[in-house]
Amino acid sequence: MATYDVVFTAGHGGRNKFDKGAVGYIVEHDEAVRVMNAVVALLNANGVRSVGYVDKVSTTVNNNLYELVRFHNAQQRAMDIQIHFNATGGDQAGGYGTEVYVNQQRHLANANEFSKVMADAMGLKNRGGKLYNWYFNANTAKPAYLFEVAFVNSKFDTDQYRKNFDKLVHAIASSVANKFGKTIKGSSNTKPETPQNKPNEGELTMSQYNELKTMINNLENKKIDKTMREDLVPLFKKAYADGIFKTDHSTKVSEMTHEQALSRLVSYVSRTETKK
Repeated sequence: MATYDVVFTAGHGGRNKFDKGAVGYIVEHDEAVRVMNAVVALLNANGVRSVGYVDKVSTTVNNNLYELVRFHNAQQRAMDIQIHFNATGGDQAGGYGTEVYVNQQRHLANANEFSKVMADAMGLKNRGGKLYNWYFNANTAKPAYLFEVAFVNSKFDTDQYRKNFDKLVHAIASSVANKFGKTIKGSSNTKPETPQNKPNEGELTMSQYNELKTMINNLENKKIDKTMREDLVPLFKKAYADGIFKTDHSTKVSEMTHEQALSRLVSYVSRTETKK
């Protein structure tokens, strides 16, 4: 079993990201994953053994809570950190800020420090370390810190977060590394992705469309191979015998291109479904 200094998880998630966490100007789970991955990479590059985990298997909120804690407790490590983003009603002009939760008084000094370095890096309010018995804190076996990076429903918070992403990652990594006698050199050089218009489910992106178009063009004038001919001949013979096709296309298979064969197959499937 590998030994780590710090084990990270991104809050929420689950199969098909069913639990997105808080949703506002940004989506909590997506940003938690980005922050986690960038911090873990920077820590590892500077000698602080770290690993990050994203739950992709759970299907309920309770399962998700359990799965994330399970991963932490399955590792040999010294510290646990879970990344979250916060939310509240409304949108405060000056923003809401950062905070870090622990469930033991002896870890509160570190929580205060972690919250402060995040706030300073992004120019946000520092809400400080807080004592609370969240499931994560209560059920992990090592000192556990639940980071609330910013408020997703605050435009000020999210703007500052996006603008200062690299500073945030460096600040978190530096503060964590300091607990293990390490210093962070360099930066993450990583920015959060700019939101883009995503295709609806079932629609092709432009890159997928171009890839498909190229594939079709490559097949357009290419004759089908022996294996495909052997599969299509009896199929087209049966289609003719059953009255699905009025022409016996099995006699022309040897001269068909991929495009022509595909067109016949589409017709066959369509007519078969109509007859049902």
